[in-house]
Amino acid sequence: MTFATAAGEDAWLGEARPYGGTYLAGDRWAVVAEPALLDELRDRLGGEIENHPHGS
Repeated sequence: MTFATAAGEDAWLGEARPYGGTYLAGDRWAVVAEPALLDELRDRLGGEIENHPHGS
């Protein structure tokens, strides 16, 4: 996903975290996928991997 603003990305991540999952988040973009794929994408795209258990 891409976001027009950093605030939009922050809002989306804030809403998504309680559902759990692993995300690769960069500057106004985020990718939701399996952790192994996110590791490969991080090497190419940069960003930070965030892992949140359901209900966190």
